[in-house]
Formats: sequence, C-alpha cells, structure tokens
Amino acid sequence: MADKLPGCSRFPNCTIDNVQYGDGFDYLQFDILDADGTYLNKIYVCNRSVQEDLQQLFAKPAICLYWAYGMVDIDVSYKAPDVYCIDWSPYDGVIHTYEVSTKEIKKLMKERQPVQVL
Repeated sequence: MADKLPGCSRFPNCTIDNVQYGDGFDYLQFDILDADGTYLNKIYVCNRSVQEDLQQLFAKPAICLYWAYGMVDIDVSYKAPDVYCIDWSPYDGVIHTYEVSTKEIKKLMKERQPVQVL
C-alpha cells in the first residue's frame, strides 16, 4: 500500500478475482487482491449496464463511471496508460482506491457463473 491517510487509502497493482454476475447482470461482485495476492475487499455493484459502461470507458478514457451498491459509491476511471482506478467509498469521508491494469479491469467484461447476491 503506497498511501494511507485517515479515511483514504491507495493500493497499487491490484488484481481482480472471482467475478460473478447475478440476476441477469443486475448485480456484479468481485474480489480485489493487493499486489501480493492478499484479499482486500469484495466489491458489489448494482447496475444493469456494467458491460456498456466499461466499453464507453475504454473508448473515452476521460469519462468516469459512477456505480453504486446501496449507499456505497464505486467510481471507475482511467488514470494512466494501463492503469485504472476503482474508488470504493462506503460512506462520506472514506475512500479506498484500488489501481488495476487494463487486463484486470477487462475481467469485468466476461460473464461468470451466476450468483445469488443478497
């Protein structure tokens, strides 16, 4: 972890694992692992247009995707060549930034085994 401030953390070189969709793409969940492969977080998204949103981000890196799961904000943006940021904010004043490569963010484009998300 490169940066750690009260309420703000940045994790470079993360990977994405266990990508699962539920309810016909209405829900997405995936794990974030740090550069050493240690589990950091499970991200949940409730959004029917994840696939289309990601295609737009790849075509126009200047945009930012705003997703959510309940009151949790999940923002996805392009940072630099081969670096995308997933900002996870469970409540005001707290944000964790997970930096992933293009290869990793594209894992969210593939349909995986359906899962029941509660």
